[in-house]
Amino acid sequence: MNRSPAQWRNGLPLINPAGRRCDQPVSLVDLFPTFVRAAGGDPGRHDLDGEDLGSIAAGRSARRVVFSQFGREPDSLFMAVSREFKYIYSVPDRREWLFDRINDPHETRNRVALPSCAEAGRGLRLVLQKFLPDCGREFPDREMRHSEFDGAYPADPDAGLLFQDHEQIPPEFPPGYTP
Repeated sequence: MNRSPAQWRNGLPLINPAGRRCDQPVSLVDLFPTFVRAAGGDPGRHDLDGEDLGSIAAGRSARRVVFSQFGREPDSLFMAVSREFKYIYSVPDRREWLFDRINDPHETRNRVALPSCAEAGRGLRLVLQKFLPDCGREFPDREMRHSEFDGAYPADPDAGLLFQDHEQIPPEFPPGYTP
């Protein structure tokens, strides 16, 4: 069997047959176990956070949610992603986002406040809250709730922003702000 990286330029046939799609979420931590398996090793012999992509694509993974953190505490974003939804919590501005990955694949609408998505948001929030202590991290905000934009503009338009141009900001900008 050829295990050359040159073989991988058209996909990884060791993982998933050409033309077959796997919609389970994966993470960068899954790459190392995948490379170990592709090189003929046994990723199960190591204490790894990730899983072999071939096992995930074959449906042998019990994992249904992947996690990520962007930034360092206290300015972090935490994320939990399932096949159907992506939940994000921003620590500095205590905001939540919930995206429907199936019906809104470009993630254009935050659905965290929609009653029809409340169960999905609560579920991913709880999974994330349980996961972080297992990794030695404390969840930053025990009383998370959807925060409303109060309409007030800070003195510095870019102070502490992780996301700009929130949809609730009206198109009229005060002096010093530019669209």
